[in-house]
Amino acid sequence: MIIKTCVDCGAVILSNNVTARRCPVCAERFAERVRKKYKNPPADPLTADVRKADAAGKSYGYWRLDELLKEQKAWEELDNLIERNRKRKEHEQQQEKA
Repeated sequence: MIIKTCVDCGAVILSNNVTARRCPVCAERFAERVRKKYKNPPADPLTADVRKADAAGKSYGYWRLDELLKEQKAWEELDNLIERNRKRKEHEQQQEKA
């Protein structure tokens, strides 16, 4: 065992580790400060999608299929809305001519 002095609080500590610089209390505080300072980077898009699929209780493939079907349905609804607006506009133009 090596007798050392903590660099933060100055307490005398016994350590088996030659490179130890802090007492256990100060080491925990230091680790917490480092965790707050250097947060993990955000997940990449694929990992985020996998986590969403896991939260939904589905495999990634089935979750992705559902997402694609929702997207396709939204596009079809948009196309239908555009078509209805075009027909309504044509009808209004015919009414103005008459």
